[in-house]
Amino acid sequence: MSVMYNRVVIIMLNVLIFSHDCYSYRILTVMPYASKSHKNTVIPLISALADRGHQVTYISGKTTEQLKNKTNVRELVIEMKIQFSASNTSTDGKTFFENIVDRPFKTKMAFIQKFREVPESAITSTFSDDEIKKMLQKDKFDVVLISLVTAYVGYPLAWHFNCPFILLSPNVVLSDFPFIMGDSEHTG
Repeated sequence: MSVMYNRVVIIMLNVLIFSHDCYSYRILTVMPYASKSHKNTVIPLISALADRGHQVTYISGKTTEQLKNKTNVRELVIEMKIQFSASNTSTDGKTFFENIVDRPFKTKMAFIQKFREVPESAITSTFSDDEIKKMLQKDKFDVVLISLVTAYVGYPLAWHFNCPFILLSPNVVLSDFPFIMGDSEHTG
């Protein structure tokens, strides 16, 4: 069963990426997390899909310079209440991650606890945004590309638009993820 599932995902990605003169898909890409390193994994894919004539709507937490003048790309930037990235600096000029390293254990734990706020912030910021509300009322999509990191935002959108979704991972796939998705053949 999982071999068939893997083939379907591979075929779907090939159709999306390599179909030049075929049907133009309406693709929603969901990555409201504003981390530059996470965006670096999806921007080349969005660009390639747009170059091949697909209409890509990208939900992001920060404006993407590489996509500003890109034909076939609409970026919806939401205001995240909380952001984490190596480039986010505190009042003392240190990045988020430098603050973790240079602080006492109790302070490190307080910084790490901020990650607990990310899901609620991403959900609230996304679904309270006026542009997202308009999109939910008027737009239709053929497929939703969802970041594994913010899947809790993407799953309801795929359900709302009644279309398949493809999970994207900005880093390694979590070890228990195949099991969570129902693939009992490839778990530890």
